[in-house]
Amino acid sequence: MKKNIVIIILLLSVTGLVGYIGYDKLYLEKKDKPEEKETEKTVISEEETINANSTFVEDLIGRYDYYFIHDTNLENILYKSEKTTPSEFTEDFIKQTAVSAYYNIPRGINTMWQQTYSFTSEDLKKQIRKLYGPNMKITDSSFEMNCTTYEFDGLNNTYTKKEGSGCGGISTSYLARKIIEATKKEDKISIKIAIARVDMLNSQILNMNDQPITGLTTENFNINNVVEQLDQFTYQFKYDEDNYNYYLDSITKTK
Repeated sequence: MKKNIVIIILLLSVTGLVGYIGYDKLYLEKKDKPEEKETEKTVISEEETINANSTFVEDLIGRYDYYFIHDTNLENILYKSEKTTPSEFTEDFIKQTAVSAYYNIPRGINTMWQQTYSFTSEDLKKQIRKLYGPNMKITDSSFEMNCTTYEFDGLNNTYTKKEGSGCGGISTSYLARKIIEATKKEDKISIKIAIARVDMLNSQILNMNDQPITGLTTENFNINNVVEQLDQFTYQFKYDEDNYNYYLDSITKTK
């Protein structure tokens, strides 16, 4: 009987030893084996096409179209460089576009509205942020617009429009522009345009270097059919998360 008990004890000891050795081997193998890192998933942001004829796209472009009497001023500001950023705009132009966009003032020679407008410095700066983003800073000072002056009152931090004596002029040319395409990717919107100057006096179509475009005249010009012959620019807009708004980042010549 004692002999059987000894044999059982020996068998249990051997079984336990084998189990321990097996566990220890598996533990060491697992410990020595490099941990498999989770594969990082690369998220590819796809470019989304936006309706180029939508009011959303047209309004984004139109915010920066302020000029008075002659749109050559607008051409010189927006389309004369390979790349233009709002930091290069004059403070007067920045303020003018902000006021124009805020009141939805029509552009051009017929912009001779008679109402007296008054607004605070804070109102103006909110509108400037809408058009040019959170990093655009201006100095509070009086500025000219449409042959009138917006006078700044430092005590009350307000701007008030003072009627001028009036001015005027005529032009025999105008800018023709067509939105070609609009796309969105991540927090940016790109809008491509084709543009030319229509010179009625000389029956010519000019590029942004004031050179006639071969084969085009005022008689046969239809911008919808000749976009590939015209200068092209791309407006780049960035997203302002705090205000749920897109603002102008740059305008680049792309053709």
